[in-house]
Amino acid sequence: MDAPSDPGLDLITRLPRRIRLDEHWLQRNDRGFVWWPHRLAQRVWSEPLVDYHGTSVSRVHIETDVLRDIERRAEAVDALVPLNRVASLSHLAIDRSGWLRLHASLAVTSENLNLVGPLAVHVLSLQAADAHVKAAPLSEFLSAPIADSRHPTHGARSQPDDLLDALAYYADKGRGDSPYTAIDIAQLTLMQPRPWVMARSGGDGLDAELPFTGERPSILSGSGGAPETALLQIRPAHRHPQLGAGALLRLALPARAPAAIANDLNLAEAHAPEGHQLGAWTIDRENLAFYTFLPAVAFTEDIIPTLIWHAAARALWARTRLLP
Repeated sequence: MDAPSDPGLDLITRLPRRIRLDEHWLQRNDRGFVWWPHRLAQRVWSEPLVDYHGTSVSRVHIETDVLRDIERRAEAVDALVPLNRVASLSHLAIDRSGWLRLHASLAVTSENLNLVGPLAVHVLSLQAADAHVKAAPLSEFLSAPIADSRHPTHGARSQPDDLLDALAYYADKGRGDSPYTAIDIAQLTLMQPRPWVMARSGGDGLDAELPFTGERPSILSGSGGAPETALLQIRPAHRHPQLGAGALLRLALPARAPAAIANDLNLAEAHAPEGHQLGAWTIDRENLAFYTFLPAVAFTEDIIPTLIWHAAARALWARTRLLP
């Protein structure tokens, strides 16, 4: 088959049929759609193609409303830190207008559609379900109204879509061992080409040092000077509190920052072309870190190598935001 001239738009067009979304609660537009799985709207759209280092890329966004009219924004941003540390494929962020949303994005090309298509299904399903689970407790904790809305023609949806049972489905698939084995992770050290300064694998997973302000590995930083690399950790034995087995990817920067900076990075990276935004910026041990959890059911052979490269690009992108 010929490659689509606009791969992002092609993905958006196929997605409702692939997940069997109820057309009654779907509203289409030129580059995407809005649908109501229950009381919260979920938007899916594709940006026009841009040229990025000689490759045509279309960024596809998946976003679900959670709360609105948040008045205590600084307090609310702090409250998101532990929630984003258990992020799966989306982040929670509060924009300047006081809206709290779950968001993820995918950099789509003609070459990666086979990988991105299933990922988009996982993102949409998990995000819609997670938003409806978190909305009520966050509304009470932050004293902000739930961002419920109505279909412009059919009004409020009284019965939730079956898709909102996705968390139970993923948890059931995650009851056993992770499909990402220690042997698979160890083989990652043999990647060619590879984006790291150095990497080591062991029984618990992979640790790789990625360029940040420089390429001097942390093992040498004890001789004087600040660390120059970001640490990427992959833990195949990690179990998610909601989803069970899978693989955790944690990118830690040698940069301290308040929660507001992590929130701003989540908002800004949604529009950066460097790679998939699957996961969340947060604060871990006072430093900036990006967390992604890949559920067991999302396993493919090439997904972790892809996300390793995207983590390397993310570290360099974050440096330009933090150290312009």
